Amino acid sequence: KGRQSRHRMQQGQRLLASLGHRCNNLLLPGSPLATCLPLVIDGHRLGLVKPDIARILTARCPSVFHYGSGSRSLTLADGLSGFRPVSNAMATAFEQLRTDGVFPCLTKGWRNELYAARLRSTRQPVFEVERSAASLLGIAQWGCHVNGYTVAADGSQRPVAMWLARRSLSKPTWPGHLDNLVGGGLPSDCDSPTLNARKEAQEEAGIPAALLDSLQPVGTVSYFYEDERGVFPDVEYCYDLALPDTFSPVSVDGEVAEFRLVPLADLPELIAQPDFKPNSGLVCLDFLLRRGCLSPDTQPLYDLLMEMCHTRLPLD
Repeated sequence: KGRQSRHRMQQGQRLLASLGHRCNNLLLPGSPLATCLPLVIDGHRLGLVKPDIARILTARCPSVFHYGSGSRSLTLADGLSGFRPVSNAMATAFEQLRTDGVFPCLTKGWRNELYAARLRSTRQPVFEVERSAASLLGIAQWGCHVNGYTVAADGSQRPVAMWLARRSLSKPTWPGHLDNLVGGGLPSDCDSPTLNARKEAQEEAGIPAALLDSLQPVGTVSYFYEDERGVFPDVEYCYDLALPDTFSPVSVDGEVAEFRLVPLADLPELIAQPDFKPNSGLVCLDFLLRRGCLSPDTQPLYDLLMEMCHTRLPLD
């Protein structure tokens, strides 16, 4: 019993160390959070920007951004306001920054996909911006992830295995990493996470519409990290989808290199590995906690793992 308890404690510590450092590193001691500047528009805190990025944006795009001497926030240039004028100005600015090779996340990761900067309290869009530029401004990004799983043959509906995807090596972010069965960001023109999840499921894994009728929204995970691309205060809508044993996913759009069906007992160790996409690992962890695969009785760090999946984001 003592050996089993130590194993469970070590498992929890590995999950906290791996996913905590990769998904919530801005909450760790010594993080650069205190140096980040809020992106403030119309009195609302919409993003968090690293100071070196803020200086470059104001120096190269003075008609769009303002960051004065001694200022503790990044704002829009005087006279620039309104959804369309701001969006158009940002499109021009980031296109030029991409052309000039200023930020690698633009030159290497340009998506031709627009994300909306929204007030979290009302979902009102303030502007829209190229997806690869969102982290430079530190705005919240929303996405949807689907946990595709199989159940026990005894009729209990107990989950026993989960389908995972290996991302294509051609993906601009996290190439070759293990991932949820289905996942994708919410573009600016999409108001329904569920419809987006269904679309992604059909495109990425070839899941037929009839099976998607049982797709269940089950909550969100949120996390807060930074890397060389900027700041990520992100939210993922989570969905569960029970799949029959007769179904095997197929990559339709070429974004997945392979699919694997993994026993749930193996999942805690797998999501702690460096080749597992971090936010997808957090979605899997949330599944294990919600479905009782990890419980307060079997995992002594249950409460800390639960907190890690639901970080409060410091944005309006």
